[in-house]
Amino acid sequence: MQGVVMTLAGPFASLLVGVLAYVALCLYVGSFAVGTVYATCFALGALPAEAVLAYPALTMFLFFFLIEISCWWTVLNMLPIFPLDGGQIMQGLMKSGSQVYAISLASAVVMTAVSAVLGAWLLMIFMVLLAVLNHKFYQESRHGGADFH
Repeated sequence: MQGVVMTLAGPFASLLVGVLAYVALCLYVGSFAVGTVYATCFALGALPAEAVLAYPALTMFLFFFLIEISCWWTVLNMLPIFPLDGGQIMQGLMKSGSQVYAISLASAVVMTAVSAVLGAWLLMIFMVLLAVLNHKFYQESRHGGADFH
């Protein structure tokens, strides 16, 4: 259980960076409501013109990208796909290596399909590589490979 808590520290720290960047953005623009609108619009791909005109563009983009990257990386990292943190947490909670790798393989295949539909090609390639890796681990665990417990 200690390993699970230690593994959660990474995603928590990443999410904390995103939250702190969001709070800093809100303080910078002078209002949590305005900061929330700006951050939401940016996440949806539509930056309000007043945000670009009223504040230095480089500063605003720094805030926006820091928030977006921190939050999305946390979500991606917590997927139940080994060796991502979500997969390592799953590994720490389950007894069977073959079950962990089967779930990881299925999750990676689903995420590959979702990435393809969304046109996120780089994410799709990453998920294909994780699927291949987990297929290899699954085969090894089913055919006499060493289990991790």
